[in-house]
This record gives sequence, C-alpha cells and structure tokens, in this order.
Amino acid sequence: MNKLNIKENLESLSIVGIIAGITCFILTYATAYYWLRDGFDPFETTCLALITAVYFLFSVFIFNSWLLSRYNRQMTEDGIKKFTSFYQVCLTAIFGFITFLIMDATIYYLVDDTIPKEFTNSLIELVDKTGGDTSELIEFAELTFGLQNGILTFILGIIGGISSLLPLNALKAR
Repeated sequence: MNKLNIKENLESLSIVGIIAGITCFILTYATAYYWLRDGFDPFETTCLALITAVYFLFSVFIFNSWLLSRYNRQMTEDGIKKFTSFYQVCLTAIFGFITFLIMDATIYYLVDDTIPKEFTNSLIELVDKTGGDTSELIEFAELTFGLQNGILTFILGIIGGISSLLPLNALKAR
C-alpha cells in the first residue's frame, strides 16, 4: 500500500457527502412545500423537525453503503491507502450536512424564506395553546430551516453514517 493520499480520500468522501446533502435537501423542501400549500398543521409542524433528520439519516446511510463501498474497492485496487471506516462515515456526514446548510441558506437568503417563518409561526401557535412563553421563538424565525433543526439532523446523520459501517464491513469481508 502506498502512503495515505488525503486528496484522493477527501475527494471521494466529499462526493458521497454532497450527494447525500443534495438528496436530503430536495426531499426536505419537497415535503415542506407540499405541507405548506395549506399551512402547517400541528402534526406537520411536529413531523417537519424530524423528517429532515430522518431524510439525512437515510441519505447518509444509503449513499455510504452504496457509493463508499465502490470508492473503497477502487482505492484498494489502485493501492491507495484509505481513511478508517469511522472517519469516512463521519466525514461524509459532515460534508453532507454542510452541503445541506449551504443549499438551505441559499434558498433562504436569495429565493424564499417562507418555510422557516411558517414553521416558526406554527410552533408559536402550538406554544400559545399550551400557555408557554413565545418570546424566544421570534428570534428563532430569523434562522434558516437547516439551522432551526440542525442539531437533530446532524446527530441522525452521524448515526446513519455509523449504521452504514455494517454493510461496509460486510463488503470488506468478501
């Protein structure tokens, strides 16, 4: 094996992460705009926070399991030393999350900011019904949708990446 080729490794990992981030973005915004057509109801408001994270989990899992195994096989055949599997899946999740946030910020600042604003308004309605304090939610509306739900999305992306180690290790054993 040759020494570790960081450029080659990061290139393949970034491609997998970018594809996962774009897929998550498209699925999230398609779902959000579909639900937004008649306003978010309480169920949709609750699910919207989770759905982005679930889409990211499955995107990272599927693309890591499918594409990363191809890249690993190709690098092994070419004699290129790879990052360990754990670093690979974490880096693809990070690249995917950054891609998602960049696309989300682009839409928010240049095209349309209705999803985060309507999402926050729906949250305010839910909190008002329970008699809670909505003062901090006003500032929450100024964030992009990806940042509003970023922590859960990133955590489930890492879980999706770690879960994809099972198929990656199974393919490695062949």
